[in-house]
Amino acid sequence: AEIFVNLLSKIYRSQYFNDYYYTLPIAGIDGTLAGRMRNGPAYNNLRAKTGFVNETRTLSGYVTTQDNQLLAFSILTNNYRCSRRQVDRIHDKIGNILASLDLRENHATLLGNQTTKQIEHTRITKTN
Repeated sequence: AEIFVNLLSKIYRSQYFNDYYYTLPIAGIDGTLAGRMRNGPAYNNLRAKTGFVNETRTLSGYVTTQDNQLLAFSILTNNYRCSRRQVDRIHDKIGNILASLDLRENHATLLGNQTTKQIEHTRITKTN
C-alpha cells in the first residue's frame, strides 16, 4: 500500500495531476464507485480506483479531509474470509473515516499512534 501512496503522491506533484485526478471515479457518483459511499463525508469527495484479482480487493486514490487536506490513500485486502461486498463495506467505512478526519487535531486517542503516523505520512504537499 505504501508504494501506491508514494506513486499517488508523485502524481500529485506532477504536471499531470489534474488530468489523472479527474479520470478517477467519485464516491457515490460515477464509475465503479457509483453505488458506494452514498452517505457520509466520502460522498462526492473521495476519488479512487477499485481493483480485484485472486481474493485481493483494493481501493486507492485521494480524499479531502474535514479540514480540507488532500490525502493519498491505498487500502489492500487479501486472503479474506468474507464476501467481496463485506470487504467493500469495510473499505467504504475507512474512506468515510479518512474524509471525516481533522488533521489539525491530535487523533492519537481515536486512531492510535502508529495509525496517526501513517496518516501523517499520506498527507500530500506540493513542493516547488
